[in-house]
Amino acid sequence: AVDHGSSVNFPCGDVDAGYSGTITVPCALGVLGTPTDDCAPAPCETFQGVQHTLNGVTGLAAPVAAIAPGATGDGVCSSVNPSYSGTLVLACSGDGDLSVTDD
Repeated sequence: AVDHGSSVNFPCGDVDAGYSGTITVPCALGVLGTPTDDCAPAPCETFQGVQHTLNGVTGLAAPVAAIAPGATGDGVCSSVNPSYSGTLVLACSGDGDLSVTDD
């Protein structure tokens, strides 16, 4: 139950896992009002990864830090192929999909 004059909050990710932020639903006189939100596409996180192949060896490329949607960031070549050093350029799409753009 939601008391009059209060609101209930829940994570945007409960509605769509690709989003972060909060949805707020107000209550007035026992009636739930129009929800408001600050939902935005979630960043690509360090625990995400994408399969990639370097010189015949396939491994998981993951960002070294979170990447905002629509931006690029670094991954580590050695996480894909231990014989390599340096960085990979990873892209995080607007809907949170991770891809390798340059190796």
